Amino acid sequence: MSKFSLEFKDEVVESILKTNCSISEVSKKYGIDKTSIKEWIALYKYRKANGSKRQQTQYDRQYKIDVIKYMYEHYHSVFEIVEIFGISRFSVKVWKREYDENGDNAFLTNGVLGMKKDTNNSSKKDLKELENENYHLRMENDYLKKKWQLIQEMEKLDKKKK
Repeated sequence: MSKFSLEFKDEVVESILKTNCSISEVSKKYGIDKTSIKEWIALYKYRKANGSKRQQTQYDRQYKIDVIKYMYEHYHSVFEIVEIFGISRFSVKVWKREYDENGDNAFLTNGVLGMKKDTNNSSKKDLKELENENYHLRMENDYLKKKWQLIQEMEKLDKKKK
């Protein structure tokens, strides 16, 4: 939920656009950071250009990829993307980071603890394989610990004999 109502944001933006007040002046007057005001201006312009009051809050994976690719292909800043697509600055930054880290494999998580979506029920097989590998690694670890213990005991016996 937003800290400020849409009406208040519009009032702040209109005070800048209609009265020649600077962003800095309005920022000081209302106690709001300049970056938020810049985003509000971009979203305001988007809404006015597209006749839309409400922003979409959920976007599909392909749309996110297309927006970020558009941003890179046309050398746009985050604020320009906010103005062009009417998406919040925060969302664009999150999408950009995700895309930078994962490329075309970005946005495959379901949003819950970053877990990948189960697209073909292979996760149960993967889990079973991981459990099996874990079991074998534990067995190997136990074996190596026991071997190390025996080597230590043999060295102690050799020292006692000398």
